[in-house]
Amino acid sequence: MLNSNNNLCKNQDALGAENQASLTSLPLGCKIPVMLEQRPVVSWDFDGVLFRRFPAQTAVLNPFAYRSPLTRKGKPIFWLDRWSAKHSLSRREISELNRHTKRPIRPGIAGVIRRMTECMHVGNTGRPNNRPMIMHTKDRLLDAGLAGLFDHIYFKPEGVESDESKYWALVELRTIGHTNITHYDDNARTVRRLAEEFHDMRFVIVQDLTSGILFSRREMQDYPNVARVAIKESGRIEDIVVPQSFGILPHSNAA
Repeated sequence: MLNSNNNLCKNQDALGAENQASLTSLPLGCKIPVMLEQRPVVSWDFDGVLFRRFPAQTAVLNPFAYRSPLTRKGKPIFWLDRWSAKHSLSRREISELNRHTKRPIRPGIAGVIRRMTECMHVGNTGRPNNRPMIMHTKDRLLDAGLAGLFDHIYFKPEGVESDESKYWALVELRTIGHTNITHYDDNARTVRRLAEEFHDMRFVIVQDLTSGILFSRREMQDYPNVARVAIKESGRIEDIVVPQSFGILPHSNAA
């Protein structure tokens, strides 16, 4: 882990002339992630947390897969790797985009985010980084009055698994100096994997129908940095499992 962070620092400090020149071609609204002030950071998975989706994970269909640890198959992912000028999509990508267009934002969670004014919010999503998906996502956030509340959104680069993409986003946040980071995710497997890697961060499972299978209450006893909550239809967030040492949940004062 330490080596990965050191390499990240070196590579960010050593952006070559080619990368520097490319900054002028970044899409409107793209921010270079730098720490301007030390505030609590809340990292939000989108689908299943902010955006409504079917409340279950397909990982339960393959026990060997959901028990597997996080794998980092490629090189570290930097913020510039997440932006793509790709406009033409394959049939699979078109189908994926169409599925996402049918997922509305949860008004209750949107309200909670608006009231969490003391926090810095970042999107940390498994949505791919092609241009149509980025623009669709930002349009939905704009419609909900949330676009200006996210300091940065980490989309998933092509060829990278969702959990690995989220891992490198958290590494980047820590590397630029943030020390109080909490990630919300509806995929209990993702939370279990990330919590094993980042003992100095906190993780909140947004409960769905498969949470107890992917990460049981008994297992959670070994993870003092993991809590579990449930989002009610009214938008109210109910605390289900919160370890005594976890501290105050970031949403508690805004729920």
